[in-house]
Amino acid sequence: MKKESVVAIVFGILLGLMVAFFVIFQSKQQQLSKTKLINNQTKGPTSKVQIAVATPFLEVSFPSDRLVLDTDSIIIKGKANENSLIVIQSPIKELVFKNESTDFEKDFPLALGENVIELTNYPEDKNISSVHKQLRVYYLDTKDTTE
Repeated sequence: MKKESVVAIVFGILLGLMVAFFVIFQSKQQQLSKTKLINNQTKGPTSKVQIAVATPFLEVSFPSDRLVLDTDSIIIKGKANENSLIVIQSPIKELVFKNESTDFEKDFPLALGENVIELTNYPEDKNISSVHKQLRVYYLDTKDTTE
């Protein structure tokens, strides 16, 4: 190779590296300017406005997860937001109801073996996200079959 070709290749590689670093630096600066602050620091003066937002909740007091029973139905007890839509699903049944008060209590059938029960709370306000819980309840038939 000629001396001029080697010099041109070296300058081309150096110019390419400079352009690559410039593009990376600019994209990082642009990304940092778009990110939101995690802590309570603010970029400028702001006024504090408090908005009362009801956070959705779903608490199941009975049954506990991985409960073993010898009956083919269970009463599901819990608490959720008032006037929210509660959905209880399993492979054998789906139950949908509006929660009139914060407490709820519903009878739910069980299949023999493992029952994966999905509970979802959809709040009345559509802008608030739903809450989801999953329970595993085991129905084991303990009747004596040797008779």
